[in-house]
Amino acid sequence: RFALLNPQPGHSYQARMKLQWRYGHLDAGGWRFIGDALPGHAPTPRWKPDEPRLDSRNRPIRYEAQPSRRPGLLLPQVPVTVWRLIAEKYGIEGAPSRSCAQVPPSGFWAWVLANPSLPLTVCEGEKKACALLGQGLVAVGLAGKDLGREILKDKDKNPTGERLIPELQALAAGGRTITICFDADPKPETARSVRRSAMRLGHALELAGADVRLAHLALLQGQKCGPDDLLVALGPDALLD
Repeated sequence: RFALLNPQPGHSYQARMKLQWRYGHLDAGGWRFIGDALPGHAPTPRWKPDEPRLDSRNRPIRYEAQPSRRPGLLLPQVPVTVWRLIAEKYGIEGAPSRSCAQVPPSGFWAWVLANPSLPLTVCEGEKKACALLGQGLVAVGLAGKDLGREILKDKDKNPTGERLIPELQALAAGGRTITICFDADPKPETARSVRRSAMRLGHALELAGADVRLAHLALLQGQKCGPDDLLVALGPDALLD
């Protein structure tokens, strides 16, 4: 009824109703990722709903992100215990003391940015990044296999090239070793697409100064496999190898 009293296009009530119609399914609950960010950048929070809505091709949308914003890097919030684990593993100073209960304001990711000798792994999604970090490996997630790059366009919106997203551009500086670890997929067409995306990302990272490696995961009993799947199925040794 209230909408009938406010027929003006763009009225705030109508905008709120559109958002409610689109995202009302989030009321059913889900898994929330708040995330962290590099200095000068904003976090990329996401929500994995228990009851996802469907896209135009009738496929479930597994993750929701901020509308009208291109997702940046998915950087987990790293606790002091994991920070110290990584610092000790690579022999790099600057981690908080054991008595520190909270991560200092400067933050884990500012420390990573300031130490290009720390190797980095780029994977698909925040949960995979969390799995790797828990094993003492610095890892960031992409919201999609092609979202580490952005397409450049001319004034007529025609593609003219591509470049790294700013966060990866910053992390690649200084000759940092970066391993691209995308999922293995049993579908040949999907597997080829994933390899192409990994190679294009690797090329862009090399141009930015990184020392790039590609990790090739095997299928798990013929099924799709990411680093988190490998960790659960075969343990830390398989993941670290």
